[in-house]
Amino acid sequence: MAAGKTAWLLLVALRLVWVVIPQFGYIHPDEFFQGPEIVAGDILDLDVHRSWEFNTTSPIRSIVFPYLISGPPFYLLKYLIAAGFDARGLILNTMTLLVLPRLMLVLMGFVMDFFIVRMSKMTGSDRWSNLLLFGSSYVAIVYMSHTFSNTVEVLLFTALLYFVMVDSEQNKENQPASKKEQISVKGDKEKTLDLTKGNGHYFNATAISSIIVMGIFNRPSFVAFAIVPYLYWLKVRCSTYDFDSLWKVAGKIFSCIPGAVLTLAVFTLIDSMYYGSPAKILECLHGFVELILKGGCCLTAWRGKMAEFSSQLTLTPLNFFKYNSDSKNLAEHGIHPPYTHAAVNLQILFGILPILFLLDIIRWVSTRRPSSRIKAPYCALLYMCFLIPLALLSLVPHQEPRFLLPLIAPITLICGGKIFGQDSYKVLKVTWVIFNILAAMLFGGLHQAGLVQCISYLQKYLYSTRQDSATQHIIFYHTYMPPRHLLAIPNHHDNGEGHRKSKVFVHDLAGASEEVLHSKILDIMGSMKKKCGEIYVVSPATLYFHCKKIQSGKYEYKLLEWFSPHLSMEDPPDLERDVLCEALSDRDCREKCFKDVSREWEKIKHAFALNLYEIELKYV
Repeated sequence: MAAGKTAWLLLVALRLVWVVIPQFGYIHPDEFFQGPEIVAGDILDLDVHRSWEFNTTSPIRSIVFPYLISGPPFYLLKYLIAAGFDARGLILNTMTLLVLPRLMLVLMGFVMDFFIVRMSKMTGSDRWSNLLLFGSSYVAIVYMSHTFSNTVEVLLFTALLYFVMVDSEQNKENQPASKKEQISVKGDKEKTLDLTKGNGHYFNATAISSIIVMGIFNRPSFVAFAIVPYLYWLKVRCSTYDFDSLWKVAGKIFSCIPGAVLTLAVFTLIDSMYYGSPAKILECLHGFVELILKGGCCLTAWRGKMAEFSSQLTLTPLNFFKYNSDSKNLAEHGIHPPYTHAAVNLQILFGILPILFLLDIIRWVSTRRPSSRIKAPYCALLYMCFLIPLALLSLVPHQEPRFLLPLIAPITLICGGKIFGQDSYKVLKVTWVIFNILAAMLFGGLHQAGLVQCISYLQKYLYSTRQDSATQHIIFYHTYMPPRHLLAIPNHHDNGEGHRKSKVFVHDLAGASEEVLHSKILDIMGSMKKKCGEIYVVSPATLYFHCKKIQSGKYEYKLLEWFSPHLSMEDPPDLERDVLCEALSDRDCREKCFKDVSREWEKIKHAFALNLYEIELKYV
């Protein structure tokens, strides 16, 4: 136990320290563009890119959770700047904008450890084994420290499971063998008192219903995760299918209404005021108050006010379902085979755990005794909480590993003892540790990791030249979408002609061809006054477009800086070419690129790097 506690504390420290260092790994653009990018533009008035999901006409993302996560740290930065603590750019910079929201999320994520401890006790599994499994998972260390809406979904799903189990345990404690006790009322009447109903039950019902609504607003796909716990909760008090049991189920459904309606109202009102007109919404609410105070019962007046009020409401989950119901929209994000989640994504996230989970199910089906030593009712619940969401999400054509992140809760409770239990096999533990070390290095420190480092370098440079009159253009080529807010560029508002009065322009060319890059550079050159602008190109070191002779002869590339490690899965290094230097056809280019590299390790670092080029203009 002491060793398990020490190991868990070390893993907790690792979660905190690696966030602050920080993690430069960039998993997916959504970790920035569905949260910090939007909030930074609102609170700190920075020049940002608002993704289509947050448009004002038909937004599909609720603004509540992005503000809950990124709002407090960004408001803190705003306060410190207003108080005069940012004289040298030490407060508002790439690192603070990157680290603080992640740190906020990690601190919120420690509630996950609490839920695991409590659920381990209720299910009969070993808490230290489960804590070690969760804490050593790169999902907890890397994914859950990145500002994904999926991370919030993990916390909400685990909280839902916890309250369902708590209510089930309270039901067991409150019911004697006969399930009901007879008490005498007023000395002459016998009334039946159902001891399963009380303040605890109504609190749990409110919590469960509120969590489900919050989860749907955060990610409407939460329905797939919530359906099994909710149905289990409805069934938990009903041992038979008679009228009395159906009446109890109806009562439980009705007990959910207050929490669900209140949460729905709060989230809808916040989203409506954010995306719409707060003044019009407040005017409608004031109109309702006036009707009530006047004692008006005119249906026409109420209908008019309701129609006016409903036209101002924004229901983001509804917009989300409308958008995703169109197969053309899904095709834009990528179509995957239905087996992608089960065959690929589960293994990417959890390594060997899905196999152990499947073996446990097979044993349970064949012998009715799971090897995980979990109480039978909870064992079935956890199996279904894993299998049903997996099956439902596999029906959706677009499938990414992070969509399955909430499954870490049931798989941890089932498999914790198999990896870190006293009777576990050492080979499983070693395999698990090696897998998570490699995955953490890949997604936390290597994948697209040079991009944030490069942005930090550019941010410092832009801050030092903020008084200059030269216009600066930054072209990102074959990289993930650059988070604009990390550049900390002040938002110069529209000048009335559709252009921002800014001297810094960011151009994201994604995976465009070299011809598009060349054309973009020429267009920028044509828009700049002679020698009054700067052009930079950011691209993986694995691309050798800069070595080719520019036919126009109007510019050339100058390597300004390189940032390592950086791995682009779309443009991976060719080790034979980039490290062994045997397949590069242009020997002069090879010598130019590696003229200062004398050791193999340095060659590898150059191969796994992101380059920053300055365009040297040649005006005739």
